[in-house]
Amino acid sequence: MISGAMLFQWILLSAGCILVAYFSLTFTYNVFLHPLRSYPGPLLAKMTDAYAGFYAMMMRLHLVTWEDHQKYGRVIRQGPNKLVFNSAQALKDIYMNDRLSKSRVYLTSLQATTGENAWSTIDKRTHRIRQRMIGSVLNDRSLQKFEPTIIREIDIFLGVVLSSYQGSQLLNMTDKFNYLMLDIIGQLAFGYANRTQTVPKNRFLSKGITVANYHINILLQYPYLAQSWLVSLIRHVTAYQQERNLDSLRKLIKKRKMQGVDAHYDLYHFVTRQMGTEDTENVELSELWSEAALFYVAGVETSSTTLCALFFYLSRYRECYDRLVAEIRSSFTSGDDIRRGAKLGGCHYLRACLDECMRISPPAPGIFWREASYDDSKASGPLVIDGHVINPGTHVGVCTYAIHHSEEYFPEPFIFKPERWMAESPAPKPSVPFAAFSLGARSCPGRSLAYLQISLTVAKTLWYFDFERPSGKLGNVGSRSGEGKPDEFQLYDILASTHTGPMLSFKPRGEYWKDLKAM
Repeated sequence: MISGAMLFQWILLSAGCILVAYFSLTFTYNVFLHPLRSYPGPLLAKMTDAYAGFYAMMMRLHLVTWEDHQKYGRVIRQGPNKLVFNSAQALKDIYMNDRLSKSRVYLTSLQATTGENAWSTIDKRTHRIRQRMIGSVLNDRSLQKFEPTIIREIDIFLGVVLSSYQGSQLLNMTDKFNYLMLDIIGQLAFGYANRTQTVPKNRFLSKGITVANYHINILLQYPYLAQSWLVSLIRHVTAYQQERNLDSLRKLIKKRKMQGVDAHYDLYHFVTRQMGTEDTENVELSELWSEAALFYVAGVETSSTTLCALFFYLSRYRECYDRLVAEIRSSFTSGDDIRRGAKLGGCHYLRACLDECMRISPPAPGIFWREASYDDSKASGPLVIDGHVINPGTHVGVCTYAIHHSEEYFPEPFIFKPERWMAESPAPKPSVPFAAFSLGARSCPGRSLAYLQISLTVAKTLWYFDFERPSGKLGNVGSRSGEGKPDEFQLYDILASTHTGPMLSFKPRGEYWKDLKAM
C-alpha cells in the first residue's frame, strides 16, 4: 500500500516536474520560436519580463536600457513580447500613431491607485473625456487665474531659503522642492494649503507619492506580478504609506465639499461643474477621486526633479550659471516683476536651460508602453515602426532617458549644454527627439503648468540669491560619482523619478532680500 506521506511526496514531485516542463517549454518558445526571436537583447529579457521587473525594483531600468542599446543597437527586445526603439522616427511612429493604444500593462496600475484616471485608462474615448476635464484646469486661462497662488507658494520657499542663510544651513533641494510642489498641487487640486514647506505634519505625502510610483512601475514592467502571490509582498511594503496618502486625500475631498463648488478655482470646481450638477455627494467615488490622486502623483515629483536637476547642473557649470543669472537680472526690474508674460517668455536662455535639463535628466526617464491592437489587422497595410513590421499584440516603446542620451541626436550627451536649444528659438526643433512630456494625444497635459511654475521658481530664486555647492562629500550628494559620472544628476526610475540632493548653500543678493522680509 502507498502511505499518505508517499502519496504527498509523489504529488509534489509531479507538480514540480509539470512546472519545470512548463517553464522550459515557455522559455524555449520565447527564445527560439517567438515571432520576435530575431531581435537582439539580453537572453533573460527574451525569456521573461522578470528582466525588466528586476531592474525596475532596483530603480535602474532607464540606465540598463541605455546600456543595452549601446550593446545591441537601436532596437532591442526587453521582454518576450516587448520591443524598445531608440530613434526619432520610432518616437513619432509610436506616440503619434492612432493605430497604437496604451498597453494593457497599464491596467495593472489599478492595484496601486484609487482607480482609473486620465493616465491609466487604455480606452481612447474615456481618455478624451478625462483629458478635456484635466485640460480645463490646466489651460492658459486657468493658469492665469492660478498664477498668484503659485507665486505665493514660491515666496514661502524663498523665505525658507533666506532662513537657511541666516542659520548657516545647507539645503537638500530634493526636500525643499518636493514640499514646494506639494503645496502648489494641493492648492490646484482642492484650494488647500498643505503647508509642507513650513509645517512637518503633512510631509509624509511626499514619501507616499514615491512609494505609489515605485509600486506602479514594478507592475508595469513585470505584469505577471499583478496576478501572482508575489504582489502581496509589494503591497505589504507599500500599503502603509499609500493608505496614509489616501486617507489624507479623503479628508481633503470632504473638507472641499463642505466649502461649496465655487469656493476655489481648482480641480474640484471644474470637475463638479462638468458633471453638470451641484449635487457632489458622490464625487469622491467618481472622476474627482482618481484624477486628484493623479494630480499629486504626476505633478509633484516631475517638477521637483527638473528643479533639483537644474540647480545641480548650474552648481557645476559656472558659465551656464553666470549666463542665466545675467539674463534674469537684466530682464526684470524687481522680484515682483517676475511673472507670466512677455518678459518671462523672453528669457530664452532660461527656457533652453529647462529643456536641456529635462533632456539630460528627464523627470520620467523610462518607457511608456504602447500596443498594436489585434483589431489593427483590419487596417490597410502593415503597422511599421522605423522600418520594422509590428505584429498585433506586440508592446512597443521608446526609453526617454536612452533617446535623450543618443549621440546620434545629441553630441556629448552627458554634457549640460543649454546652447543646443538656442539655434533659432527656445523651443525644441521638430527633428530633435525631445520626449520629456511624451508626444501625441497621450502627452502630459500639465506641460504649461510645469514650465510656468519651474520658470517662476528659478527666476525668482536667482533674482534674490546666489548659490553654490559645498566642498567635499556633501558637494557630491545627488551625483553619479560612484558610477564614474560625477557631473550627472542621479535619477532613480520609479515611473517618475526619485532622487536626493543636491546640497546647496545660498547667499542673499545685495539688499534685495529685504523685500522677502516684507512678504
